[in-house]
Amino acid sequence: MLLRVNAETRLTDACYAIRYSPHVVNQLAIVSCENYGIRGRSTIQLISNHDQSVFNWSDAVFDVSFVETDPSLIVCGSGDGSLLVWQLNKTNSSPVLSLREHQREVWCVHWSESRSSDALLSTSGDGTIKLWNFDSSPMLQATLSG
Repeated sequence: MLLRVNAETRLTDACYAIRYSPHVVNQLAIVSCENYGIRGRSTIQLISNHDQSVFNWSDAVFDVSFVETDPSLIVCGSGDGSLLVWQLNKTNSSPVLSLREHQREVWCVHWSESRSSDALLSTSGDGTIKLWNFDSSPMLQATLSG
């Protein structure tokens, strides 16, 4: 069955990323930014056949990834250089975790597709790729730069 989008669902800003959930059939996460991400707020929408949730952030958000090992979490890349982890059952709340290790905006986040791994990659306008492991301390495992 295809995703049925409610006629009231609106994208009012520039859409930067869209992802299907690996956990819930026909669930999408969509990130959009005011002013094409140059400045302003962002909206993260979680849409499924049954409902819609909205998360708001004060800076641009450019990417989203579902956490493979925990169906209640998503991670986003922010314009302020942060990785933001949101708990899906707490809409309009603050992120449950914010990690600021990049010096510029985070363009891409990609969670390992192995459900046995808590590994995440992030890329940034600072020219780095960072490898994270959310199961270890410190979480930041490696930084690759050009």
